[in-house]
Amino acid sequence: MAIGVRADDAEHTVPGSPGDAGWAGLANTHFFLDPKQELAAVAMSQYLGPDEPNLAVLLRKGVYAALGK
Repeated sequence: MAIGVRADDAEHTVPGSPGDAGWAGLANTHFFLDPKQELAAVAMSQYLGPDEPNLAVLLRKGVYAALGK
């Protein structure tokens, strides 16, 4: 298992904070933790299909949009 951690000196295309971490698993399971914003999000699915990679991006964008970030 590998966990990705956001670098603070890189450009990103999805919302988040430096040092946040996330993981994506088989069949479209995702989670991320953002200690700076004091939040965690989990999405579980059992889908393997052509639009599968979109769930991770939609999860982050949806969570931060709901928080007004």
